[in-house]
Amino acid sequence: MLEIRLANNQELDTIDKFLNENDQKHRKSDKLNYMVAYENEKIVGALIFQKEEDTAIINYIIVREDKRNQYIGEGLLKAMLSYSEHEGMTKAIVSTSESGGFFRKNGFVDRVNENLQKTILEVILPDYFLTSCKSCGVIK
Repeated sequence: MLEIRLANNQELDTIDKFLNENDQKHRKSDKLNYMVAYENEKIVGALIFQKEEDTAIINYIIVREDKRNQYIGEGLLKAMLSYSEHEGMTKAIVSTSESGGFFRKNGFVDRVNENLQKTILEVILPDYFLTSCKSCGVIK
């Protein structure tokens, strides 16, 4: 059974081990938050983010290779956005040097940023939850 939840401080060493096993360089920080996906009590994915004023900044998302394409990444992202909205965040952003296809597919749009050479993608909360269901039709 899959469980996605915000990690607590006692889980940080286990998360660190998961990140290292999946070739993700990581430095612990008390400013970071961890949304973690567990299957049978083992970590299969994690989304690392931080909160700054009214913005959730996504550092990265990683899903274990054998669990990819099973919507775990989408689940982590939606759980993080829901948590962020509940905590009073009004938007979430991610900076990527790649195409950003995963985030665009999940409702993020380009944000103009002339100072950086990376792409900044953004989603506005709570609008995300009103428009993200592509198969539900228009919500009024």
